[in-house]
Amino acid sequence: MQWMPAITGVGKTQQFLAVWVNVIKFNAAYVDEEVIKQLVQNTCFLCCWSNSQPVVLTCLQVLDTVIMRNLLGTHLGHSALYTMCRILQDTSSQHDVHLLRGAVFYVNMALWGTKRVTTLKYTATSVLPSFLAVLSSNNSIVMYEVMLSIQRLVNKFGLELKDPAWDLVLSIMEAIIEHIETDSRTSPASQVTSTLHDTICTIEQLMELGQFHGSVRRVFELIERCSPVRPEASVLRLITFLSSNIIPIRSDWIQKLHSLVDKYFKQETRTTIRVRALDVLSNVISLNRPAYEDELIELIVVPQLQHIECDPDILVRNVAAQLLVDLALECENKRCLELLDILEKLLNRPLEQQGDVPITSEQEVADVKTVVVGLINIFTSKLFQLPSSHAIKAYKLLVGHLEAHYLKPAVFELVSSTRYLEKPPPKPPPVHPTEIRTSISPSSAVELNTTSALANYTTEAGDSIFECFLRLRANSLYGLGYPDSVTGQVRFSPYLLVDHKEGERTGGGGSSPPPMSPAPTTYPTCTVTQLSLIQACKLVIACLRQERDWKVLSLILQEVPQVMKNKALILSHHSNEIDLLASALCAMVSDKSLGLPESLQNTPPKFTRSEFHTFVLPVLASLASYHGYLDPGHQQRLIKCLEFGLVSRCSRQCVMALTICALEMKDAMYKLLPEVLLNLSKISATVHIAIPLLEFLS
Repeated sequence: MQWMPAITGVGKTQQFLAVWVNVIKFNAAYVDEEVIKQLVQNTCFLCCWSNSQPVVLTCLQVLDTVIMRNLLGTHLGHSALYTMCRILQDTSSQHDVHLLRGAVFYVNMALWGTKRVTTLKYTATSVLPSFLAVLSSNNSIVMYEVMLSIQRLVNKFGLELKDPAWDLVLSIMEAIIEHIETDSRTSPASQVTSTLHDTICTIEQLMELGQFHGSVRRVFELIERCSPVRPEASVLRLITFLSSNIIPIRSDWIQKLHSLVDKYFKQETRTTIRVRALDVLSNVISLNRPAYEDELIELIVVPQLQHIECDPDILVRNVAAQLLVDLALECENKRCLELLDILEKLLNRPLEQQGDVPITSEQEVADVKTVVVGLINIFTSKLFQLPSSHAIKAYKLLVGHLEAHYLKPAVFELVSSTRYLEKPPPKPPPVHPTEIRTSISPSSAVELNTTSALANYTTEAGDSIFECFLRLRANSLYGLGYPDSVTGQVRFSPYLLVDHKEGERTGGGGSSPPPMSPAPTTYPTCTVTQLSLIQACKLVIACLRQERDWKVLSLILQEVPQVMKNKALILSHHSNEIDLLASALCAMVSDKSLGLPESLQNTPPKFTRSEFHTFVLPVLASLASYHGYLDPGHQQRLIKCLEFGLVSRCSRQCVMALTICALEMKDAMYKLLPEVLLNLSKISATVHIAIPLLEFLS
């Protein structure tokens, strides 16, 4: 020690202090107390006055060695540890931040640090109460040191900690989180926050491995308090834990579900978390639908999703749409109409928010496609259930959406998907989004949602809106029918009748008549509603006039002849659209200004005009049996178009249709007969055409 001033004067301080470190490490028992005292004083002086960073660091190393080896490593270590714990608990010491930080550092380093003192046999529960007490100083530096100590303890000895120690660790972390929440100076990116979240992640890993021996509930309470800045995987585990406690036998379970959805769906911004919250909601509803469906829809679904159309996230809108569809399919009370109102907002979203700007990608309207497929399923299933208002509402939404396609063709010019949906392949790839033209299936949900209930949604309905409408049938009593999805046989609804008059009529007119004599039992009357299909008919005609997507148009042309066979559907009580249909079809053959088929999109390669006519002329031929509902002008146009078809591939059908015209439309045919006979003479005599031709001439 006598050499120290001289050595310091010649600039060899760092080397001299390094020698002292070795002396204390290996010969501490031979160094007198007075020498140690003088060394500490001189070293502290150098720390305060030296301008050399290496010298200061070496001084700190000397002090560390003195305390850890010469003090804590001796019989005085127990007293020193006790004294430092007293300092941490003493409120009068809270103003001395550096003293508190040093005490925290040496306590944790002595017991579970990298240079732990093996002679100090104390558990973490002996000193953690002192760490908890020192947090009352509300100093960020002290809290950072405490958090580092806790992180070191959990990383090194987390597997060995028992419930009492974990209880103290979690209490300390709760106090630090509270400090972060109240202290505006503590930014989310601060070192305290970073260390805290790293420690929580370590605890979560222990939980995943089943090696955490503390309170799982308290850990998730910690995560919940800081969930906005937690990683997505952590929050997803939290949501899973919270959802496990949302069951009817627990008090306030509906309120807890509402809080979960509000916090992790409505207030959250991360897509995966929001989707997971919707999954929880869907699962809870499916499990408790029989007893609590009305309350869950009224208190949670409607308040949380009533403005879902304003959500900018297409994935979230898509999952929410599927949730609403699933609910509406099973809902049999008035709440179904509320769900359909929300679906209507989603359906109209492109029109209201796009204006006249065209939609460029099918993915932009993935939610609309989900709604359309859902509404088709709702309509076809509710067709056979009461109340009929649900099926009628779904029908009106589908009609309104199709009308929008043709009222604002520019918006939907590039996305004809909801008008026409191709059948899904038997085994679609597991991770590939299908076009909007396919029905919703697991493959179409994967890109938009990897964890949601939508990924598990399957449907056998490969329908588009048009295909749905064109499958409708009516029986002799005008009961509305639709093919069964399993057997393919048409089922007719006992509750809905076809009525082409504008509007629907409900009530006594369709009720079952009372019995002629008293009966021992009274049966409830069956309410029958009349549904107008005139809008659907007009949309089919609008498609024939305006549609330029061949996939959509070919569907209509192939299905209309089948529909025309069902006269109860076409010739209803109050009105028919035969004239308009005939006019549209004749224009497709005779009006060259339409530029057909050159103006069509998505046509097969080398699609010729004659090939196009093979689709149109059979539809015209099917109109011949409706001659009584055509005015003379349309009758003549029909005959001329059929005459044009005599030289096409479907000449047989045209000749048969002309035969009907000759028998039933004598006035119109009389004027055109010479021209028809002239064209018939130009047909090559083949076995295929011979019999129909002879029938016509006879």
